Amino acid sequence: LQKNVDKLKEEVLRQLAEKDNLRKRFEKEKEDFYQFALSDLLKELLGILDNFERALQVSDDHNPASFRQGVEMIYRQLQDLLFKKGVEPIEIKDKKFDPYLHQAFMTEESDEVEEMQVGKELQKGYTLKGRLLRPALVKVIVPRKKENE
Repeated sequence: LQKNVDKLKEEVLRQLAEKDNLRKRFEKEKEDFYQFALSDLLKELLGILDNFERALQVSDDHNPASFRQGVEMIYRQLQDLLFKKGVEPIEIKDKKFDPYLHQAFMTEESDEVEEMQVGKELQKGYTLKGRLLRPALVKVIVPRKKENE
């Protein structure tokens, strides 16, 4: 009977050790995944950084048109990369104010609106695969308060 008890104790200890080793391995794999998950994105961003460096070298030639063209190309390259990764700008034109998508920076009263509308975009907002990444910073047009209110 004691042999069986000892054998079962050994088995339990072995199973606990195996479970602990699996947990440690899983934690290590998870840590590695987080550490290297962005490597593809960062490699692509390094290409954009290289292009900025080239554009800055061209700016030393005192050719504003060439410099502007280079910066516009880099801007489009960055937009394309973000779009490919699922980042999209929040459309604000003719939109009602949505506190989830828009952050009100200032307001302006108007007789032209009956409910809060987005006026001017002060900083673009973005979503990542449909989830809010950063709200758009906007000026909000609000209905003018009536005299009797």
